[in-house]
Amino acid sequence: MSLIAPSKELLVLSGRGIRTGSIGDYGMLHETPTLEEAIKLARLDLKNGHPRAFVAMRIEAAVIGGIGDGTECELARFEVYPDRVALVPGGQGGLSDEQKTLVHALPQRGLL
Repeated sequence: MSLIAPSKELLVLSGRGIRTGSIGDYGMLHETPTLEEAIKLARLDLKNGHPRAFVAMRIEAAVIGGIGDGTECELARFEVYPDRVALVPGGQGGLSDEQKTLVHALPQRGLL
């Protein structure tokens, strides 16, 4: 399963490459050195009253076969809960209510 929507563009790492972080207001990425640190930051947002929290992996890349000099796009988005983290399917901003119910029904063994 590809995390990038099907495209005829070829992305080649450039600039800052792959970055991770917590997604803040207006979709701004609060960069962290690791995905684990991003999850901690997102969980702190939940404790501080935010209704939902997300982390993301983004890529800065040169584009071959596309328009423009380069791009920055999201490779993967995760919805963060106090006791688990779920990969959000491509094309969705977050999990649907039905998907959240399924995520919460999983036993907590080995979940982040």
